[in-house]
Amino acid sequence: MYPEVSFFKRNNVSIRIVVTLFLLELLYLLNRDVLRPSFRSNEAVVVLLGSLPNFLAAFGVCLALIPLCLRWGDKKVGRSFVYLVSIICWGLLMQEEITPFAFGSCVNDVNDMIASTIGTAVGIGFYEMLVPDQV
Repeated sequence: MYPEVSFFKRNNVSIRIVVTLFLLELLYLLNRDVLRPSFRSNEAVVVLLGSLPNFLAAFGVCLALIPLCLRWGDKKVGRSFVYLVSIICWGLLMQEEITPFAFGSCVNDVNDMIASTIGTAVGIGFYEMLVPDQV
């Protein structure tokens, strides 16, 4: 049996991940083009919507790793990989907030740091929830 066949039979996790990543991208675009301009007068909503891209970035990286980890067939190695890359991504997002180097924003925002941390934690939680115990 080919690895791809067994890979896609595992409860269709990879298909669900791709659909979820697509929906996250749509949410990002909706936030950028519709929600943020519409709610400029509400301070609390502006803070939440302003930090949403950081949450989505951290969460999306964790989700994108799940199909790769399923290919290894060893949950321990896959789990270590997801945790390692998620923490590296989180570290880069924190570094970007503390000393901007990639996207040109010269403002460090504690809310973005919190959103990145929550996104990483939720993404790792999704990995633990979606990946079966015996791969």
